[in-house]
Amino acid sequence: MRPSFFVFCFFAACTAGLLRAAGNESAANLEQAAAMAAKANALFPKIALEHAARVGRALVPPKALSLPKPNYPLLDQMIEKQGGVWVGFVVGPEGNVTDAKALSDSDPQMAKAAIEGVRRWKFTPGLVDGQAEEFLVTILVRFQLPRDSLKG
Repeated sequence: MRPSFFVFCFFAACTAGLLRAAGNESAANLEQAAAMAAKANALFPKIALEHAARVGRALVPPKALSLPKPNYPLLDQMIEKQGGVWVGFVVGPEGNVTDAKALSDSDPQMAKAAIEGVRRWKFTPGLVDGQAEEFLVTILVRFQLPRDSLKG
């Protein structure tokens, strides 16, 4: 198996699982998730290379423990703007998010809120051959207003 194919499969599987855990199952478009994972590889090259070196090893991806919702930007709420931000982030060996970056071109306020929100998330550490290691993850953070709050 080629390392790039492995990395693609691993990121797609992690992303789909985290999307479901965060309540974004309808957003689990693996083609888009794969594109964002590739972009995350470019933004986090050191971690991406470590992922590629893990081919054939026993992997246990990080599992979500706490995913508090990001703060919805007030101005976006007032104008009833909704949307999503793809975020790439590193889950460290302790299960904390150690770095996060917006991967998609989106509303700057939503991107900032998504990154700040993701940094508060907690995970079980990802394991490689039983040892906690850094893992690169991509996810779509959605900002949606409740239906009853929308005008019209």
